Amino acid sequence: NVDCRLQLGALYANLNRFAEAERAFLDAVELAPRRPDGYLAAARLYAISGRKTYQAVRLAEKAVELAPTAKTYLILSAAHKSNGDLAGALAAIKQAIELDPQNNDYRQMHDLLLQRK
Repeated sequence: NVDCRLQLGALYANLNRFAEAERAFLDAVELAPRRPDGYLAAARLYAISGRKTYQAVRLAEKAVELAPTAKTYLILSAAHKSNGDLAGALAAIKQAIELDPQNNDYRQMHDLLLQRK
């Protein structure tokens, strides 16, 4: 079950058990390759942990392709940032803001990225 794999991955991530979280999230991708959830979870794990950041971008881009929502663009922004691509991070967060202009968290992320430029 995909949802079980995602929940298990989140549990492992909270326990800082990177390998187990990664496996659970990638299993979710294999079980449901047309759902963005597994891609997003794995991308977030890689971006937050600073491991496999190049993979974070690829996975987040796939999630955006499947579901171009503000949330997926937010994760894509974080993935680009973790990979050292501030221009890519800014472009993605601008897309998130366009899709959800009332979200102040996205605006704060945008402002933080501008300060780092």
